[in-house]
Amino acid sequence: MESRPLRALFICEKGVHFSAVAREMMRSGWECSAITLSRSHLTRVKGWSEILLIDKSSPFIPTVLSQHKDFLLSFDFISFGTDKYLGEVAASSLSQLEKKILLPISTDMGLAVMDSKIGFTSLVKKLQLPTPRSSTFSTRAELLEECSSFTPPFVIKGDRGGGGSAVKVIRSLEELDPLDELQPGVIQEFLNLKPVGVEVIFNQGRVASWAYCADQLFTANFGPSMRRHYSKPPSLDFLEHLEKFGEATGAQGFANASFFYLPEANSHQIFECDLRANHWVRLYPYLGVDVATLLSHEWNGEVFTPPFAEEGETFIHYGRALTAAGDAHDAHAFLSAMRMYRRSSDFLAGEGHFFIYTALNAMKFLPQWLKKFLKSLRRYI
Repeated sequence: MESRPLRALFICEKGVHFSAVAREMMRSGWECSAITLSRSHLTRVKGWSEILLIDKSSPFIPTVLSQHKDFLLSFDFISFGTDKYLGEVAASSLSQLEKKILLPISTDMGLAVMDSKIGFTSLVKKLQLPTPRSSTFSTRAELLEECSSFTPPFVIKGDRGGGGSAVKVIRSLEELDPLDELQPGVIQEFLNLKPVGVEVIFNQGRVASWAYCADQLFTANFGPSMRRHYSKPPSLDFLEHLEKFGEATGAQGFANASFFYLPEANSHQIFECDLRANHWVRLYPYLGVDVATLLSHEWNGEVFTPPFAEEGETFIHYGRALTAAGDAHDAHAFLSAMRMYRRSSDFLAGEGHFFIYTALNAMKFLPQWLKKFLKSLRRYI
């Protein structure tokens, strides 16, 4: 009896980061479908088995679950575009079994970490993984009580909120006074170290692929990265942490983990692991990551990591880099980013038209920069 093709579903309102991976999976024989908005980037991808469009005036995930639940339950692999989506599915009225089918986990401990820094912190402590000292709180009274055991500076993270939107460094206890509407969250010791990123693919709780990013340039403090330098790690101890986390959650699919590397101990401390794809999966086809095989039942258990050169490789997120330079009216940073277009994720994903559009859109800052430049010339006239 001939086996049916494996089926993958990508769920995202915009979905730029999914397009390159989806095309590669289609070429490898997967039947890929998408649920998105009518004008999203995913609608431009050719070869979908099915593409379902959600009205932008409707709440996205609640509409997907209420109208297409049976459709979702028929797939071998599902990838949601944001942490918020994962949290909404985990908090929905679906049964526990249905949630474990749809989400990139297969255990109760996995459900607890969906879009929850409290859940992640609690699990890491339970697994006794090396991590920065931290405590959780649910109320302002608990926050103030827990803060007494931390010496400023320390970090407060809201339980939910992507891109660093709910993260704040507290440098004195007086800074706690304005935080009246703070959501439940985590207090974490402040380490004056650059975070290390590790892009991961899990298959049934096991690490199938990883790529180590030792140096990142961010759009803002705790914000998303706009430039990444991938290289060989100084120590492989982080793999053991990921294996324990993957086994406990039954992780399946894309993930991006964050660590601090402690040079004096030559070891890593994990402080975050989001079980969803980020923008940098657009590089996977270029890096030779065989997503179609690594996600399938045919994976032979061999762990893949891209063969980076000794000095590593640097890539840029064109949109974020150009926009950040434009917002700062920094012409030098803008031109520097422009020159790196051949190392941009859009260019390497085979979507040159997209980075050209991004560049033109970011140039809206040029009139303000020119005005500022001419004003500065008055000093010499």
